[in-house]
Amino acid sequence: MKLDITVQRLQCFVEAADQQSFRRAADALNMTQPALSQHIQVLERILRVSLFERSAKGVRLTPIGRQLVARARAVLNSVERLEEFADNLAAGQDGTISIACYPVHIERFLGSVIGAFRRDYPRIRLDLTRLRDDRRRGLGRSLLEELRDGEVDLAMAPRDPKLSLEGIKVYDAKILALVPDSDPYRHQPTIPIDSLRGRPVLIAPPKYFSRRAVENLAHDSGFDLQVEADSSTPSALLVLGRQGLGIPILPDDYPLVGQQRYPYPVLTGQDGAEVSTPVWLQWRPEGSHGPLTANFLQYVRHEVEYERRHGRRRECYYQADLSPAT
Repeated sequence: MKLDITVQRLQCFVEAADQQSFRRAADALNMTQPALSQHIQVLERILRVSLFERSAKGVRLTPIGRQLVARARAVLNSVERLEEFADNLAAGQDGTISIACYPVHIERFLGSVIGAFRRDYPRIRLDLTRLRDDRRRGLGRSLLEELRDGEVDLAMAPRDPKLSLEGIKVYDAKILALVPDSDPYRHQPTIPIDSLRGRPVLIAPPKYFSRRAVENLAHDSGFDLQVEADSSTPSALLVLGRQGLGIPILPDDYPLVGQQRYPYPVLTGQDGAEVSTPVWLQWRPEGSHGPLTANFLQYVRHEVEYERRHGRRRECYYQADLSPAT
């Protein structure tokens, strides 16, 4: 029975209370007086109370009616806000966008996009609770699997050919060798993988994209990497490299690595091709996301185009030159 408390019946109740007249309330709601009276009678039966005292002079609220009309107004206000929220969602002006990514993706690309988007859409919440760190790597499903299963709206990672996802390539993470100043390749644009043969290296842990790429390259050249230490923290590898323990091998999407005053050389294979990992922002097939995500993707495409024309933005928080100390 409670389901029969419709929005229209509550509107009749509130309008009649305001007008103190069923006739004037019916006119205001553009309906006949008998129809309005019937709605109020049904509402009274459902609530099992009398809402109005009727007389020849009109109607007035009963003591119970005076208490219930405030609740009725609150319900109608909630319905109005719900309709407004739905309209804003449909227009891409309100709601939540959830993104699964790694911290480096925020540093390298998404931070600028999120900042610009939030300035224009301050009411939209960006859910970054799926921001990964090293402790979750290798545990459970990948962030792209979470995207496939509909748990997030967007995910940022190299593509997985086994998953039917769409996306846009946002950048190529080039793999750099942070050789000491005395190395002949220090100020060259590239460095061949063979130059690492027999030299200790400092690199990301197994299963990281950069680690797999360099190990495969070394294997193709006929040797195994001599890994002195591995870490998911670039600054730790840089410190160890500065102390002479080995050559840090890191992707340049870390601002700490890719924004040195004097760039480090990019690793190349035997064919001379630079080693890089394409990084994509991905989503489920077209039609699976609404206007909110579509609006956000416009900002992503704008940033990709900006970098294509002007190069990578330089972030002010990693300005220091971290060349090995002398």
